[in-house]
Amino acid sequence: MKKIRLSDTDFDLFDMEISPGEFIFFSKHKEAFRCMWKEQGVTFWKKFTITFRSFTNRHGVIKEISNNSPKFEDFIDQAFIFIHENFVEGREGKARSFIDDIAKLAQNRERFKDLDSKSFGKYPFYLRDTRYVMCY
Repeated sequence: MKKIRLSDTDFDLFDMEISPGEFIFFSKHKEAFRCMWKEQGVTFWKKFTITFRSFTNRHGVIKEISNNSPKFEDFIDQAFIFIHENFVEGREGKARSFIDDIAKLAQNRERFKDLDSKSFGKYPFYLRDTRYVMCY
């Protein structure tokens, strides 16, 4: 497997929208993902998630949607703990499912601003489209 240099300033690696075409490609090449996930190893994926979080805090989606809410900060912390437990230390099937869930969340990210909403009609994880995302 090709060695990938990780940097939290790498816009080519981290600052890409999840396009429908890329997701379809991923869906059709699950075996290639399995090989990559295993061959890169746990150490690489730990470094990857640390670098990804740094990038998203400095340049990416976390910076874009940050609203200085304690609930939002807790949500982000829990999300990266979940990433570590299920993607880095989990099995390949969980890692694949996680990527599927990321695609669903990306399609609904405009709803994140309603995380503090008292209304069930606005709360992102009550809505049908995102209700079962990341329920393992």
